[in-house]
Amino acid sequence: MRGLAVIFFIFFTWTCDAQQLFWNQAQVFVSDAALLHVNGNIESSGVNTILENRGDIVARNGTQNGNFVLNNRAFVNGNGIYSIEGDWINNADFISDSSQVILEGDNEFITGDSISKYYDLELSGTGIKTQQIDAYVAHRLQLNDRELAIDSFAMTITNPAPNAVLNDTTFLSEGFASTLNEGRLIRTMNRDTVYLFPMGSSVSTWRYRAVELEPATALGHVFAVGFNNYNATIDGFPISNHDSTICKINDLFYHNIDLLSGTTPVNLKMFYHPIEGFFNQISQWQDAPLSRWDTLGNDLQTQLNYAAIEINGVTDFNPNSFSLALLTPDAPLILGDTVVCEPEILWSYQADPENTGSIYYWEIPMDGLITAGGGTSIIDIDWLTSAGGLISVYEVDTNGCQSFSGITQVSLFPGLSANFDTVGNPLYGVFEFENYSIGADAYYWDFGDGNFSNEENPVHTYSLPGLYEVQLTVENSYGCTSISTILLEVDEGINIPNVFTPNGDGNNDTFYANSIGITDKSVLIINRWGKEVYSSTKLDFAWDGTNIWNGKAVSEGTYFYIITAESATKSYRFNGSLMLHR
Repeated sequence: MRGLAVIFFIFFTWTCDAQQLFWNQAQVFVSDAALLHVNGNIESSGVNTILENRGDIVARNGTQNGNFVLNNRAFVNGNGIYSIEGDWINNADFISDSSQVILEGDNEFITGDSISKYYDLELSGTGIKTQQIDAYVAHRLQLNDRELAIDSFAMTITNPAPNAVLNDTTFLSEGFASTLNEGRLIRTMNRDTVYLFPMGSSVSTWRYRAVELEPATALGHVFAVGFNNYNATIDGFPISNHDSTICKINDLFYHNIDLLSGTTPVNLKMFYHPIEGFFNQISQWQDAPLSRWDTLGNDLQTQLNYAAIEINGVTDFNPNSFSLALLTPDAPLILGDTVVCEPEILWSYQADPENTGSIYYWEIPMDGLITAGGGTSIIDIDWLTSAGGLISVYEVDTNGCQSFSGITQVSLFPGLSANFDTVGNPLYGVFEFENYSIGADAYYWDFGDGNFSNEENPVHTYSLPGLYEVQLTVENSYGCTSISTILLEVDEGINIPNVFTPNGDGNNDTFYANSIGITDKSVLIINRWGKEVYSSTKLDFAWDGTNIWNGKAVSEGTYFYIITAESATKSYRFNGSLMLHR
C-alpha cells in the first residue's frame, strides 16, 4: 500500500528515543537552529523521500548503532550538520551543499553503494573510521586525532586550498589516513606551497609518516598518495635490489605517490621517526630491466620530533613507489706517506674521517705487517721485506653500512743516506766539504752563516770566527730526503802562502793572505837585497809580481815578506819567504 507524503517542519529540539527514526516517501525539513536528535538509527528511504537539513541532525549510538542510512533513491540536501555515532550508509542521493558530517562514534564505516560527496567531513570520537567505498570532500577533511582507513578505496579532496586537509599534530597522537593496496588519499593543488598528506597506519605498528608535496608553480596538479606499513619486498619491490650508491632501503614502510595530472616540478618531503634508524636519501623503485631502487637525492635534511628528507624538483613519479634509503658511505681518505724512504721504521696511516663506533678493515701489501691499530682508523705498518704496493681500507659504520674502499699506492725507496766531512786542513775559515752520501740526486748545503750551495762538494770561506752548524740535505728522484749535520769551529787568523805563479794563466796569479777576524793588515815585500818591491795596508791586498816603483815584472826568485795584523783581541806579526815562479 502506497504511503502518504507527510511534511515535518521542525523548529525546535526534538529528541527521539526510538530504536529507529524512519520515513518513506516523506519530505522532512530541519530548519535553521533546529535539532533532530535520535538515540538510534535515522533512515530515509524511497522515491520522492526528501530530507533537507538546515539545522542539526544527531544519530546517537543508543538503542541502535546510530547509523545514518539513505536507501531506495531517497534524496538528502541542505547546509546543516550531521553528527553520527554509527555508520554512514549511502544507497541513494546525498547532496552536501555546504553541510558538515561529523563521525563522532567509535569504529564507524562510510559505506553503501552510492559515493558520498561531502562538503566538510570531520572525524572525532574514538576508534577508526573506515571507508568501504570511494568518497569525496569538496571543502575540508578534518581528521583531528583519528584514523581514516581509506583501505583499498579513494578519498578525494577537490578543494585546492592547502588547508583543505587538517589533523591534530600532537606528537604520536596525530590524525592520519591509512591505505591498503591501491587505496589513495587524493588532493587537488593549484598553489606553489606545501600540501600535507597525513599518512599513517595502525596495522601491526602504529605509525604516522606524512608526505609533503610543494609544486614549483601554481599550475594545477592532482596527486594520490598511499602508505604501506610493511617491507616493500612483500609487494614485489625487493629492498635488497638497489644501486651501488645505496647501503640499504627502509625495511619498515614505503609510500606510493601518483601524479594524476600536472607537469611542473614538485618538492617532495618524507618523514620518519628516528627510532627507525637513520636515512639520508629518498629512493624510487625502477621497473624492469633495472628492477631496483635508485637514489633520488637529498637537498635538505631536518629533524624535530620527526626526521625529514626533502628533494627538490621531482618530475617523474612513474613508477610510483618511494622509500627512504641510506647511502653507502664514501670511501675513507687514507692519510700517510705514499713514498717511504725509511722502511725500516714503523709508518702510520689514518682513515679519514674517523667515525665513532665504526670498524675499519685494512689490507696492506704482502710481506708487510700491521703492528697496531687493527680494526681502528689508525694503523702502524712494519714494512719488513715488503716491496710496497696498495693499501686499502673500508668502514662498517654503526648503521651496518660498508663504505666504498679507499685506496692509496705506497712506494718504498730504501738506501738514501746523507753523509759528509771536511777534508784537508781548513785554514782560517776556508773549508772543503767532501760528500759521502749514498743514492742522492740533489744536494742542499746550509753552512750556518746564511750561505748555501747546491754543489756536490763545495768549498766555503767563513768571514768571521765562531761555531757553525753545517747541514747537508740530500734528495733522490722520488722525493726522499736524508739529512746529516756537523759542527765546525772557525778560529781567527791569517793564511799565508809561500809560493805563487804570476804568469797570467788565472791560477795562483797573485800573492794574498786570507784572514778571518782581522780588522787591520799591512804587508811589506822585499827582494834578497833588501829593496822594497811591494807594500799595502789593505785587508784584501793582492801582489801580482810587479815592482811597485816602476810597474815592471820582477824576476823569479825568493822574496821576503813582513805582515802585521790586528784583531779585536790580538796583534800579529809574520816574517817569511816567498817563492815567485813564472
